[in-house]
Amino acid sequence: KRQGYPSLEAYELVLEARNLLGHAQFQDIDKAIRLIQLAIEMSPNYADAHALLAFAYNVSIEHTDFVQSDGSRLDMLFVQFLSELEKALEADPNNALALLFGSFPR
Repeated sequence: KRQGYPSLEAYELVLEARNLLGHAQFQDIDKAIRLIQLAIEMSPNYADAHALLAFAYNVSIEHTDFVQSDGSRLDMLFVQFLSELEKALEADPNNALALLFGSFPR
């Protein structure tokens, strides 16, 4: 299940998402997440996409304004963050982005 080369379309979606995440406005984060998810549908073993999706969930956690009073949205985002890191490292155990994002304080 190692990473192969992503499709060109998946690569371009990840580049667009990376640009959106640089702005870090909530509507951009949500759009970036959708773009990365689409890239992953096209190239399921694209480790950089999984790592960037983990990062997007982490940014979403930091910027969310609509957390449920019981913290359920934060819990869901954190589980998704960990899941995407795991998928990135499964596809490429030496993926620099996954290793970097996995070192963020939790």
